[in-house]
Amino acid sequence: MLFALGLGLSWGHLSHRDIRPLGITAAIQLAFMPAVVLVVGRATGLGGQLLEDGGLEGAMPSMILGLVLCDRYRLRTALFASAVTLTTILSLASLPLWHRWLS
Repeated sequence: MLFALGLGLSWGHLSHRDIRPLGITAAIQLAFMPAVVLVVGRATGLGGQLLEDGGLEGAMPSMILGLVLCDRYRLRTALFASAVTLTTILSLASLPLWHRWLS
């Protein structure tokens, strides 16, 4: 899958207009979703290890399998591959922060 991701990356097809959607994608995936998981988890009475695991799962980067769907339905594969790459790189910093905050 990582090989397919590398093949999908095409920096020449990205423009300055793509910076905003990529930033929004990263913010939602790495900050907003784990916060939603924590709020819903606490509201439903989850705690301890279950809440920590759910929060970390919510903070994971975008999935690579979506690249196959983009290619199949002729969507903007380069933009999706860039979003996966960006969220994966940023998750190297955000996941330890979420882990520290949750534990």
